[in-house]
Amino acid sequence: MNTQRFFIGRSLLAACLLVMTAQAWAQSPLFEFEPVSLAAPGLVLTKSVDARQAWNYSLNLDFEFASNDAIFRDQVVGSRYDRNCGQPYDKIPLSSRPGLGRPMPFHVIVRRLDNQQTVLDRNYESLCLMGTRTSAPIKSRIIARIALQQGRYVIEVHNLAAQTGLEHIKTSISLTAGHGKW
Repeated sequence: MNTQRFFIGRSLLAACLLVMTAQAWAQSPLFEFEPVSLAAPGLVLTKSVDARQAWNYSLNLDFEFASNDAIFRDQVVGSRYDRNCGQPYDKIPLSSRPGLGRPMPFHVIVRRLDNQQTVLDRNYESLCLMGTRTSAPIKSRIIARIALQQGRYVIEVHNLAAQTGLEHIKTSISLTAGHGKW
């Protein structure tokens, strides 16, 4: 009887680990930390991706600073998230704007790779801090949330306005399965 419980317990544990591993694989980033420059308007990233399952992905801007001191002095990326962050910057009351950072407009196009069908073609305004890393001086913002079905896609990200003040900050784009704690 104890032997039977032991094998059942091990089988359940193995099944749970298999499911967790499959979920982690399916929900792993489609790409991370692709370097971009926002110094001039124009196409900053073209990337082919393979969405292994239908999911809501987060297209993120990542900013790596030279030091923790530099991250605290930053006025461009922002230092907080606010209930106003989902609306256009010009609609946010002046009293609520400090700490939100500078609005950064982007145009995102997503096409299916197999038939070139456009599944997303839209402008976004990235605003507000969405997260920081404790292991490195990195801040992140969301450009867009993108719902993808299983399949292969090409993603284009266009910067719509030159961004100053990022000359000493490594800027990159990531496409992750949601946005959460690191």
